[in-house]
Amino acid sequence: MNIVATALQQNVISASNDYTKLITRGETIDDLYPLYQKIKADQSKLTYNLELSRWQIYNDNTHPIETTNGFNQALQWAHDQGYQVFAVPAGTYLIAKGNGQHEENARINMVSNMTFQLDSQAIIQKESNNYEGYELFYLGPTVHDVTIKGGTYKGDKDTHDYSRGGTQEFGFGILADGVQNVMIDGVTTTNFTGDGIYIGSHFDVINSLFSNDFESGGIDDQGKLVANSNSIRIKNLQKTRLNRTEERRTVELERPEGITNSDVFDIYFYKADGTFISSSQNQQFYWSYIPIPNDTDYFNATIHESSVVGDNSKVVGGDGIYGMGIYTKSRSEAVSVINSESAFNRRQGITVAGANNIFINNNKLHDMKGTAPQSGIDLEGGVNPNTNVTISQNRFYNNEVYNLILYDGKDAIVTDNIFEKAPIGLAISDPFSGATINNNKFYGSSITVAHDANFNNNHVENGKVDLMGQNVIVNNLELIDSNLAVNSDIPFGIELSNISLTNSGSTNGVFNISGKPIHVTNATFQGPSTRVFGGNVENGSIFDNFKVVFDSSLSLDLPPGTYNNCSFETNSEGIEAVELNNAATYVFNKCSFKLNRTTLSVINKDAVIHVSDSNFVVQKADGYGLSLIDTQSVKEIILNNNTIDARKNTVTYFDLIRMGKLGGAAEQTQVRKAEIRGNTILSKVSVNGISTIDAGTDAPPYTVESNVLHNAKLLLKPNDINSNNKVLSD
Repeated sequence: MNIVATALQQNVISASNDYTKLITRGETIDDLYPLYQKIKADQSKLTYNLELSRWQIYNDNTHPIETTNGFNQALQWAHDQGYQVFAVPAGTYLIAKGNGQHEENARINMVSNMTFQLDSQAIIQKESNNYEGYELFYLGPTVHDVTIKGGTYKGDKDTHDYSRGGTQEFGFGILADGVQNVMIDGVTTTNFTGDGIYIGSHFDVINSLFSNDFESGGIDDQGKLVANSNSIRIKNLQKTRLNRTEERRTVELERPEGITNSDVFDIYFYKADGTFISSSQNQQFYWSYIPIPNDTDYFNATIHESSVVGDNSKVVGGDGIYGMGIYTKSRSEAVSVINSESAFNRRQGITVAGANNIFINNNKLHDMKGTAPQSGIDLEGGVNPNTNVTISQNRFYNNEVYNLILYDGKDAIVTDNIFEKAPIGLAISDPFSGATINNNKFYGSSITVAHDANFNNNHVENGKVDLMGQNVIVNNLELIDSNLAVNSDIPFGIELSNISLTNSGSTNGVFNISGKPIHVTNATFQGPSTRVFGGNVENGSIFDNFKVVFDSSLSLDLPPGTYNNCSFETNSEGIEAVELNNAATYVFNKCSFKLNRTTLSVINKDAVIHVSDSNFVVQKADGYGLSLIDTQSVKEIILNNNTIDARKNTVTYFDLIRMGKLGGAAEQTQVRKAEIRGNTILSKVSVNGISTIDAGTDAPPYTVESNVLHNAKLLLKPNDINSNNKVLSD
């Protein structure tokens, strides 16, 4: 339809002024009708304004048992009457401590299809207790389509009785236990012995299988047992009965202890009379939540292994421990936490422990302290996997240890957050994969990455970034007064591009590389700091467009690798050099060295050095016996087509290129191969351009050819190959 919807537009405008900013003249019915329907649906929600006296609910922080019972009765009644908004007036509502841990009658139990809306001055307060675990507000596995809006949920952290011992870490504010379609909006959760908000999976243990519950064999497409020496299947089917009913039924299998090769299994569902229903192939242990078909009584499964070894080296059919757990689970799905604050809890602000499609946006998470891990947010599900989590536009600060932990799970987007004042701003652990980290700012808060993460457009001040493992890609990282450490466990498992590290002088920020070689493109490190770049990385790294500006009062010991279009420059009066001190290969192509005295120093008898098409500039020289390129010991050095510019030098006792240690002519050589070809050497005063006379008594012939020397001399050994060199006087 392409008709201008003037009348409908008026209806939309009259329905809610909140939406008028979305409406412009000339929209069609097709454009406006969905919006109109949404507005009408919002307005049609029936609101129940809680009647305190009717339900014996007290808002003066007294009568916890009556208040708790009243809330649960009123919620159920409102749900049964078709209300969709449950509005709670201002006041402090004390929720009973109960007679034990996680007691159903000692919490508010939420119902489905309802908005639980607290007045901005309303507080739901947990009664002081001594229990290891409790919930203040509970959403169970059959709960769906819920909004929790406004107000404060407060724990008993400051008055809790900790005398029982233990960590006392499971006192939760809001517990979403296997829920669906839940929004937490504009809520404050504070002072809990555990977490402000916990989003997880609800599960029941069906059974555990041991090695003697299996047998050799397979199952065909029709669900019939067949011989297969490369597969094992479940023999004891009494343990796989799925006769429990839930609103959302799924089954999950724990990875067995005894298998060595397979991470997947095939599962087959049957009716009580043995009739085959269906199968699901190539399911993952731990990760796959497999829907249970209607009419299922039991299942069988095949694992693609020929045998299984238990703890006591018992094969299939023996009595060794096999340990495969069978669970039915309801994982929390589509949960959002927005515009909220979680603070002053002992363990976490928000825990995500077995959930999918989680959105955490525009929240404040701060001042977690008391029991490990003491983090703003922790994604840690154990056997309850986390997937597809977005954490955006939040502010983290003053947390005792962590701001955000991605401990286990896969596929998280962390974007546009501010991380402040915690030792570790972001931790990505080994069990987590597929993290995308974009557009975040870290102030006094560090990053540690175990593997498998993609970073883009992040900013770090007064912190540290530790990158480890493999499959780590970092682009557009800005560091100020911070350290960057890289340790790849496979060659080129970590890639860096568009990196800048700037030091103000208040700290000594360093880029350090270890482990396997990496690739770095477009990186700049600068500021009044010494030794800003180094490390003991293995041979083979590649550095493209790499710039280091440093305080040369101390030498710069370069890691080995190939340097393309790189530059090394002093910003101080220091006289130390770029040093190549590793038993490794260094290659420099089209690089620039601009220092005060010696520009390049080589001191390792097993080093291999190739320098081509590069520029060396000495800023000054004011000491006897100096050299611009100083090669005291090396396995092989090749200098091709470089420019050696010493025109700022004013002293004559200066070797621009020297092979061997000064005064080492009578000693055994430490320079085993040298080729110096096609270089241009520039000087205003007469100096030694190329000197090999100190190379040692047994030095082999060096090749010195096709070089052009301006106001510089050749001082060569008798056995050197001296060919086609030009010595010019200006």
